[in-house]
Amino acid sequence: MEKEPWSKRKKIIAVVSVIILTLAPISYLLVGSIVYGQIAASDPACGSHDENEPDKFWAHHYNGTRIESFASESYWFNGSQNVTIQVSDEDITLDAWWKKGEDGMPVVILIHGIRSCKRNHEVLIPASMLVDSGYSVLIPTLRDHGDSTRDDGRVDGGITEWKDVVASWNWVNSTHDIPKSEIGVYGGSAGAAIAAWAFHRENGIQAAFIDSSWYDFERLMKEELEFSGLPTFLGGAGVSYGRLFTGVDLTENPPSEAVANVGDRNIFILGNIPDNRIRIHHATDLWNSANASVSSEGFVDGWFSNVVLEEAVNDGPYDHLVTMVVEPDEYKNRLVTFFDTAFMIERS
Repeated sequence: MEKEPWSKRKKIIAVVSVIILTLAPISYLLVGSIVYGQIAASDPACGSHDENEPDKFWAHHYNGTRIESFASESYWFNGSQNVTIQVSDEDITLDAWWKKGEDGMPVVILIHGIRSCKRNHEVLIPASMLVDSGYSVLIPTLRDHGDSTRDDGRVDGGITEWKDVVASWNWVNSTHDIPKSEIGVYGGSAGAAIAAWAFHRENGIQAAFIDSSWYDFERLMKEELEFSGLPTFLGGAGVSYGRLFTGVDLTENPPSEAVANVGDRNIFILGNIPDNRIRIHHATDLWNSANASVSSEGFVDGWFSNVVLEEAVNDGPYDHLVTMVVEPDEYKNRLVTFFDTAFMIERS
């Protein structure tokens, strides 16, 4: 008498198991597509920075309001030119600003972060600091951002964008006849990670200033999900979706590999202790690895700042990539001193 009910239960269990086994991967990938879509979304409009120009720009909070405590006008600079840069072997053209510095001075290429462009104060401010010190600067807009070529409409977290940095480096050399050994790179946030990977892939880049980069993407993704109030296990779903459906593995090209390859070159690591977006352990890990890999011919410098920007209306406080606007004088001193040392510039 009991065999029939048990047989039915086994059938039900089997059917339910099949349904679960069928739907679980689909649900996992569906969630992954949402997570990946948020991570990889690009913003050609450049957010609140779309009206900024080198000769008239403003620093903005993330909510779009101006940072009134920062004297943006003091950092405006004239004489920049709009230029375009072709990425080798790809149908991609980069929109950029070029500003010629003093004769005989090196060049620094400044790389913006994700969902940004050349108009962001986060590259215009350090560019101004360098221009004021005689350097030439190039500020490119990366692919899938601003007015540069829309490739696939996604941000790849440095997997492809590092090629834009190397293309910019080659452009400076070929267009302005400046030795490659006198062309450095600078990056902030995701731009720092991208600059770090370019530094790794192109051994000819002699100097890189890295402000608020992550060390590895796995921890960064978990921390971003935690910051957003989402379960951290969803990070794996996002990475899996990217691998399967776009061919992009966001865990590739980690800055951790770049700092393990300093050798006879020069790198500056900056992290902000209160930073809740890219936490300070990323900077300390970068610092430790860089110091372990540098030779006696190269050098590693760094700064662990401890600053917070005041709250904007209904937003903030801010702690990510704010050192340049909270302590601009010290930031300029460290930025210029690093590149002067790397390029052996002697000032009277």
